Amino acid sequence: MNYLKKMDTVHFIKFLPLFTFNYENKSLNFEIQIRTRLQHLWSTTVEIYDLIEYKNLKSGSFNKLKTWEGLFFKRCSKVIENFEKKNFTTS
Repeated sequence: MNYLKKMDTVHFIKFLPLFTFNYENKSLNFEIQIRTRLQHLWSTTVEIYDLIEYKNLKSGSFNKLKTWEGLFFKRCSKVIENFEKKNFTTS
């Protein structure tokens, strides 16, 4: 198992355990995302918004920060990040 720590585009730090599973002579690679409940809520909200509005904010390659939606979700992620930092350091 390999661990990857990365900062995604909206400032959440994710710890991604990377696994390889061998099945029928094929190597299948996958990751498990470890997130807080707030991070999961944010991520699910972006995915639902993408589905409803036919957008590609979460995985698109365009500059998301030039859209009002991208800026909105970016600001939401900063609020969550600050909230989690505050709660983490005070508990």
